[in-house]
Amino acid sequence: MNRLALLIIPLALSQCVSQRLHEPPAVDPTQAEDRWEGRELERTAFADGEADGAADFASGSPNSPASHRSHFAAGTEQAYREGYNEGYDKAAAAGRKSASLTAAQQQAHDLGYAAGVRDHRMGRGDDPDKYAGTYDAKLSSWFLDGYHEGFEGR
Repeated sequence: MNRLALLIIPLALSQCVSQRLHEPPAVDPTQAEDRWEGRELERTAFADGEADGAADFASGSPNSPASHRSHFAAGTEQAYREGYNEGYDKAAAAGRKSASLTAAQQQAHDLGYAAGVRDHRMGRGDDPDKYAGTYDAKLSSWFLDGYHEGFEGR
């Protein structure tokens, strides 16, 4: 019986070790969070770029994401540039669409658009009234139209 026990114990131990070798590796929760954090940082960089691009177009600045180097990190530069170009292009397309507006009306619209994009990106509520006094009151309808377009992503 003693010999039989000596043969069975190593066999049982080898089965336990064999099953352990085939188990999937444990997922490190901090690694998963880091990957998610990276994507969230890219989303935020894209949204920041989009708002900056729309604001640059509204102010008549050239299409130059490099002028905003302090708004992105090396790891999020590509996402920021893509967002910037999209925001600038959307604002330019909206500007071509509304070519019948005066320069002041267009500027109020573009400022409202940039503010709406920024508020949406920052998770703030849809509240264009907080910008009262930052634009000519006679141009409020153009500012409000732009704000709502920007906030809704149109």
